[in-house]
Amino acid sequence: ETLAADIQTALESPQVRALILTIDSPGGQVAGINELAELIYRARATMPVVAYVDGIAASAGYWLASAADTIITDETALLG
Repeated sequence: ETLAADIQTALESPQVRALILTIDSPGGQVAGINELAELIYRARATMPVVAYVDGIAASAGYWLASAADTIITDETALLG
């Protein structure tokens, strides 16, 4: 809920030109993940959305990353 509220605030701000999501998550709890991924996906119509993975984006973490326009990874990042 907190992350969704932060994304919505960014989308409503005329000073924000892009969203960059830094993801380092082995996954885990998926309650609400579909709604959050949908919010990220819809944000792409308003501004560029980039997911940067600097560790792990697995399970729910990868689900969120896949909703972005682009996924950028560190050379040692793990995705899936």
